[in-house]
Amino acid sequence: SRTTYADALHQSGALDEAEKQFRDAETMQQQRQPDYRYLYSLRGFLFCDLLLSRGHAREVLQRYEKLVEWRLPSDSLLDFALEELSAGRAHLLLALEKHPELDILHPERSRGMAHASTALSVTQLSHAETHMQRAVTGLREAGQQQYLPLGLFALAELRREQHNFAAARELLHEAQEIAERGEMKLHLTDFHLQACKLLLAEAGGGRTEDGKEKMKSAREHVEAAALLVEHTCYHRRDAEVAALQAEIGEN
Repeated sequence: SRTTYADALHQSGALDEAEKQFRDAETMQQQRQPDYRYLYSLRGFLFCDLLLSRGHAREVLQRYEKLVEWRLPSDSLLDFALEELSAGRAHLLLALEKHPELDILHPERSRGMAHASTALSVTQLSHAETHMQRAVTGLREAGQQQYLPLGLFALAELRREQHNFAAARELLHEAQEIAERGEMKLHLTDFHLQACKLLLAEAGGGRTEDGKEKMKSAREHVEAAALLVEHTCYHRRDAEVAALQAEIGEN
């Protein structure tokens, strides 16, 4: 119950209180199960989702290592897939944290960057690829449609960073279909945000006619996301919406 409450706080944007509730829940679990010091299963995934929102990728990977150590043959496919998803997202975050302005897969386009840092980022992306592929495969096999879009969004983000825009678009469309069919408004919000980011990446600043059309579509997606955020109180996305609106406004 406490982790459910913590997740609701997270989605509404109250990150400090959400983390407090998650850590309180973890303390309660440690008292009941001393051998398991971290929240696990869905509860552990929800906590990792918050930690990633706060940029704590390394803590998530530390937790992942213990969760792998604790795995049992009886563990569900869903638990496995969600653990892999957390790890994949953490590696992607670490890759992008190194040099956000750097085109990681095409280092020749960026001058003056340390080769060691670039190689490390590429390694992180490789790890992200492995974990995310496992996650999406596991989520499909688990048959849990409400969680599959989370994996699709993460893999689409990776594909966007790899400049594989066609693959990213295909993943987003699949997530959109699931979200619309199930009336999953939070997933629909994330679809619009991810679609906006993809169009901005493709638009190249709107310098061509095609780029201008993509900028126009990106604006429509972010405005749709902003309306959904207000309607659902999904305020963990407020900063993301504001940043995208500002980026579009500057072009």
